[in-house]
Amino acid sequence: MFKVSTTVLPLFVLAESGPQDRDLSFKEMCEENGFLYEEHPITTSDGYIMTVLRIPGQTTDAAGAQSKPPVFFQHGITSSADTWITNYAEKAPAFVAAAAGYDVWLGNTRGNKYSLEHVTLDAKKDSSKYWDFDWQEMGLIDLPTVLDMITDQTGFEKVAYVGHSQGTTQMFSALTRINDYMASKISLFVALGPVTKIPNQSITPVTYATEHYDLVDDAAWTFGVHSIGSDSSWLSQKSTKLFCKAVPGFCWNWSDGWTNLDPTTDDKDRVKVAGGHGGNQSPIKSVLHYAQNIVEDRFQEYADDYHKWFHHDKRTTDEFDLTTIKNVPIAIFAGKSDTLANTTDAKWIVE
Repeated sequence: MFKVSTTVLPLFVLAESGPQDRDLSFKEMCEENGFLYEEHPITTSDGYIMTVLRIPGQTTDAAGAQSKPPVFFQHGITSSADTWITNYAEKAPAFVAAAAGYDVWLGNTRGNKYSLEHVTLDAKKDSSKYWDFDWQEMGLIDLPTVLDMITDQTGFEKVAYVGHSQGTTQMFSALTRINDYMASKISLFVALGPVTKIPNQSITPVTYATEHYDLVDDAAWTFGVHSIGSDSSWLSQKSTKLFCKAVPGFCWNWSDGWTNLDPTTDDKDRVKVAGGHGGNQSPIKSVLHYAQNIVEDRFQEYADDYHKWFHHDKRTTDEFDLTTIKNVPIAIFAGKSDTLANTTDAKWIVE
């Protein structure tokens, strides 16, 4: 039977430790709470240089302790690995897992603050080429790259995967294309706020992009805005201001679209801490890809030239067929107040 949790999983996990945590780095927050910290740079086959973070244990762990089973956390859109540690140490998922005896690895999607480099491209100077990717490449290219590294580093054949929102989209798409490989690498897939075709979502920017796809697509290319952010620095850029004048409904309350709308579920003392660790960039292409899926009511590959000038009927592409997934246990959790990962859409995934 499909069951729905009664709690909301916001984009930023909110909690308490001290107001100064807003300005601390990931490494400093680990040290403050007694956890070990490592950085592992890795380069994808298409040249993106990502940084995977690792919490191998606590500083009090005995030297030469027995190897620990690995778990990999993958964040959602406009976020980073920080989202898993901004809560109290006894509540933050990454810290809880590390304290429980797991070898914790945390991904950072290409383009966020930890993974902005590329072998040949510059995110600003070559923006149109650099940002020409979305969650499809994150799933089919980035996940195998990271999983291979983790299994090589740890000696374990399989890794437990915990994804949130877009982090689940990446995994679902990968499971339908390279299922045998993923089954050989994944011991368990925990999907928090699962997102696939999401026809019942109600987030303003996504809804606007769905209803005014051509306008958003044209404005992005006209003003050279190929990435989105969730902080004031993105909104203050000249190109973004022109873009937002053209598509105000897309930019209006942008940050509210990706954060929790029910403050009663949050710890008010950690709102500023969470905000201090937010504001990451993501490609506009990811949002447009979700919009295409909503219009077509299909979980499908990105369609190039999805525009009224290039086609007259519905533009369908190859589907990410969830019925082909096998040999990977999946646990799905959906929040009743989640406006992106609607419980109706989550139930469709299960069925």
